[in-house]
Amino acid sequence: VLCNTAISVCEKSSRWPVALSLLGSMGSLGIRPDVTSFNATVTACGEGQQWERALGLFTEMHDIALQPDNISYNAAISACGRAQQWTLALGLLASMPRRHIHPSPLTFNAAAATCERVHLWETALLCLESVLEAGQQSREVEIAYNISQSACWKARAWQPVLSLLAARR
Repeated sequence: VLCNTAISVCEKSSRWPVALSLLGSMGSLGIRPDVTSFNATVTACGEGQQWERALGLFTEMHDIALQPDNISYNAAISACGRAQQWTLALGLLASMPRRHIHPSPLTFNAAAATCERVHLWETALLCLESVLEAGQQSREVEIAYNISQSACWKARAWQPVLSLLAARR
């Protein structure tokens, strides 16, 4: 628990190298890293623009027989999204059902944010539809609308922007 707390502090303070070091040293301390350890380190790496390291850690989870959860996927998708690696981000999203993990509204919003960064407005709208179908809290729906509007706006897809604005009234 103490190592996970320390890694989480690193995640929140943008200290991805320290998070990586802590994760790596857990074994020598006789502590087996768990999903929480990896999730926090993947997030720290993603926020530090280290998407390749983040994906490497995500893959390592499978290698050491840890089952990534929804948070793991959200962190990996977000890491790819920050680096505009949209094909990887969408590939992770598409792989979730095969792993029997149901994407959450947060997952769809992370994927939509990736699409927004690279002007894939149609895919961002599909993510919005998935959030709406899930019937989730208004905060996640609001975020999904904002991301989708921004994606359409950046791609100069004016008609969808107007439709989204009208739907929100």
